[in-house]
Amino acid sequence: MDEFSKGCYVAFSVSLLLAGALEYIGYLTVNISALTGFLGL
Repeated sequence: MDEFSKGCYVAFSVSLLLAGALEYIGYLTVNISALTGFLGL
């Protein structure tokens, strides 16, 4: 049970990190495309 809960905790942490990274990458992508569009004008 201890190993199982540790595994669940690790999986939860990794999924949180991945979600945060994806959100950050999406935020950067939107900002970069907005910047390039602004500079393109």
